[in-house]
Amino acid sequence: MNNVKDLQTIEETLKYLQFDNWEQSAPGLARSRELLGLLGNPEQKLKFVHIAGTNGKGSTAAMLASVLRRAGYRTGLYTSPHLLRFHERMRVNGEEIDDNSLISLTNTVRNAAERMSEMPTGFEIMTAIACQAVYDARDLAKTADIAAAMTCQALHGIRKAFDPKVHALRGQPGQITAAENLRRLLEGSRLSFALNPDKVQDAYAIRCTPQIHGASRDAIGYVWDAVSREINAVTDNPLIFPEEDEVISGGNFHGQPMALAMDFLGIAVAEFANVSERRLERLVNPALSEGLPAFLTKHGGVHSGFMIAQYAAASMVSESKVYAHPASVDSIPSSANQEDHVSMGTTAARKALMILDNSQKVLAIELFAGAQALWLRDEDKLSPATRAVYDRIRTVIPPIEEDVVMHPLMVRAEELVKEHALSQAAEAVCGELK
Repeated sequence: MNNVKDLQTIEETLKYLQFDNWEQSAPGLARSRELLGLLGNPEQKLKFVHIAGTNGKGSTAAMLASVLRRAGYRTGLYTSPHLLRFHERMRVNGEEIDDNSLISLTNTVRNAAERMSEMPTGFEIMTAIACQAVYDARDLAKTADIAAAMTCQALHGIRKAFDPKVHALRGQPGQITAAENLRRLLEGSRLSFALNPDKVQDAYAIRCTPQIHGASRDAIGYVWDAVSREINAVTDNPLIFPEEDEVISGGNFHGQPMALAMDFLGIAVAEFANVSERRLERLVNPALSEGLPAFLTKHGGVHSGFMIAQYAAASMVSESKVYAHPASVDSIPSSANQEDHVSMGTTAARKALMILDNSQKVLAIELFAGAQALWLRDEDKLSPATRAVYDRIRTVIPPIEEDVVMHPLMVRAEELVKEHALSQAAEAVCGELK
């Protein structure tokens, strides 16, 4: 343990990151390897394309990232230097790293760096943060698919709805990817059936998971493309065209393209939580749960079980719906009405971050409740991939036999989500999820 005080503000964080100590450091990769090793080698869990050269690196990287995203891959982009602000250097699916994530990740890396025999350079620290940030961000969509697979089994869902023929006919890339993930996660399950003689089809929250999750994936892809164009754009005013000996006052600085993209991002992420809470409701409601006890407790009528957990999820989903109201449709004139339409893009970006945090919490609650439902049902009939997830949850959260204070257990579930422990457990069995 060291006694280094954590950085608290984005100003402190940027000052720390932009401190250069190249003069005191010998060239080489030894420090980077040591630092990444102290962090658990996150770079080994990622695939990289390293673009070198003099001119065109940024454009080539942005183009390649866009191609990969269109192919269905969550893609990170790490570039240096930045044009306007430091956050541009680290992006996942077009979204710049936010202040809170940058502060938190910097503190994690800084604490590891303090244990090194030789202090790393600012660039080495930034590279380590970027690796960790990419790994963090790409996990959200995977987690949503894992939660859906757990609940699908607890509710005896019909996995025929995830047949590749169904999704190929629509041709939406995010939907195809989500369906593929679900098939791999459910392979070998004796709780989720190809067909179910007791019902014709599942409710939308189960049957339409690929369509819902997939649409959010595709929306994030749109945001990625919009941001990729923007970071390679000229947004100055006035613009100087020396060949024509001309100076033009224009409006390329206007933030509307990014405002709409950030609003879209918030809506897309909110939907992961929105449908998650609907699946959670089916788990706790005896009229919808395919024979599970009310509120997932053996002592119904005396104990409240997961009733309050569903309350918490519903509250955060409702809060996110408020945040998801587009900021870009608002505008207040300023500057003596010269600036008579503004984008509100910064507000849109801040709201998207709040929605992301809520969505992580809601998915954690669904996974917590799903594990309880599967314990009541028969965890031995789980698919191998989701059994690994179940077992990982059980390392920190026991089955709930009596009423307890739920909040500490929900926090533990949230930590598993944010630490990527559950996606790692699943992928160790079924291979890398997209």
